[in-house]
Amino acid sequence: MSVESLKVPVTHAYVRPRTWTTYRSMIRESMVMGIVAFLVSFIFALFLVLHYHIVYGDALTRVLNAYYVIFRGNLHVAGIGFVWNPFPSLFELPFVMLHGLWTPILVDGLPANMVSSIFAGISVYYCNKTFQLFGISCPFRIIWSILFMLNPMMLLYGANGMSDSMMIGAFIAATEGALRFYKTQDLSALLATGMWLAVGLGLRYEAVPFATFLIAGLAIAMWRDRIRYSKIEGTVAILLFPIVCAGIVWMILNWMIMHNPLYFLNSQYGNSAQIAQGTYVTGLTTYADGNIWNAVVAAFGFTKLFLPIVITIPLIFLIALFSRRHHDGWIIVLATASVPLFRKR
Repeated sequence: MSVESLKVPVTHAYVRPRTWTTYRSMIRESMVMGIVAFLVSFIFALFLVLHYHIVYGDALTRVLNAYYVIFRGNLHVAGIGFVWNPFPSLFELPFVMLHGLWTPILVDGLPANMVSSIFAGISVYYCNKTFQLFGISCPFRIIWSILFMLNPMMLLYGANGMSDSMMIGAFIAATEGALRFYKTQDLSALLATGMWLAVGLGLRYEAVPFATFLIAGLAIAMWRDRIRYSKIEGTVAILLFPIVCAGIVWMILNWMIMHNPLYFLNSQYGNSAQIAQGTYVTGLTTYADGNIWNAVVAAFGFTKLFLPIVITIPLIFLIALFSRRHHDGWIIVLATASVPLFRKR
């Protein structure tokens, strides 16, 4: 299949930069917003860790896993272990190597906070680029980027060193890439989307449902544009290839070292074992488990916390369903619809 056959006709509402100077200015704007978001998140992280001494156990454990790779006997990447996804600890390796310069770098787990802050910056960078795709004016792009950056949940998880911010950054980057490919025929955006999905798998297993729904959304949007099935199949194959390869490599490593390709899934330390032991059981899950009405009440209670999404997602779905030209809403709706599947069960 030729590269040209994958291109989608440019019939969508995308405002192209008129000049190279304008294009560079837009890139610079996204870069500045991303850097500001990183600095805000990391300063908040220092405040949490050094002033309030708030250190999350999971984040600190990932830092220790990175430490074991270098400073515990021979250099061995297997020191990261095969329970959690490997990328958080891998990304923290350069910062762990600096632990001799300042004690809190290791004792307080600051490398985790640094990496989560970097991904907070990545999230805002790609958010701003997404706004540019839809032709939103510069003042409103900046306002919405700042609001996203200062959202209490984004601010907390961007600073606390957990993998949630890393996951969000990878998923927003993948969504922006899918939208950019759909609107501009830019094959580099398609390849970037596939790579970000693979990175997402290295960060969190929730990348699997997210990738499934995102790819389905792009395929539906192309189908609604009457694109030939062969082109849709080629696009889906390109998107699936990196994340499938990443999953195969992860299982091969589990098999070679732990003698079980699914060790990360069914070991005594994996999520399945923790769920069986009731690690994630709370009063709310006990209340909803086995009772449809209680589950509906609990779901409605959580939904009220995300009222803007409850209002906008149905509107985007209706636009995507009935519009003859603007089908990119399918990408947004299905990527968002994958979020309920992130819950551990």
